[in-house]
Amino acid sequence: QFHSAARNTSVDVVTMVPAGQDPARLPVCLALHGRGNNARGMITLGLPQFLTAAVRAGAPPFAMVAVDGGNSYWVATTPADDPQRMLTDELPDWLRTLGLAGDPSTMLAISMGCFGALVHARTNPVRRMALLSPALFQDWPDAQTVHAFASEQQWAQEEPLRHPAPPHLAIWCGARTRSTRPPA
Repeated sequence: QFHSAARNTSVDVVTMVPAGQDPARLPVCLALHGRGNNARGMITLGLPQFLTAAVRAGAPPFAMVAVDGGNSYWVATTPADDPQRMLTDELPDWLRTLGLAGDPSTMLAISMGCFGALVHARTNPVRRMALLSPALFQDWPDAQTVHAFASEQQWAQEEPLRHPAPPHLAIWCGARTRSTRPPA
């Protein structure tokens, strides 16, 4: 646990490293949980076992880290609770304290976490993303049902569907494609 000044609370930070690997030498993938979950939920989902199995099957080894983001779609609900500021300003130091190699360059996100991952990628260098069942909203009445945004203005300012995808990412979801580059 670390105290997050950005979130004004203590948060769990969960690290996952493939069996037999030195965490200080591995790139880091940041995992953002969905609504109603937390960092420890990534363990329950089996990410540590999947990570070790992937490396044993030949994938290049990497570490994963998950952190508590609350239920605010990974955006500030108040100036005293800002998960994005936590990811940008506090998480890198926490990772070094935990003996990990450095800032996350990839992200795995689930549902609400996908919203936060896309918001994060607009201003932070992220090379790769896996977005599982993205919870995004086409309009304010839909977004309003989750009671996570202070106002329609805040939602519109943050909603990933209302902003261009970061130039280095392509996003495919269902039958529709939203990309800044053509599929390879």
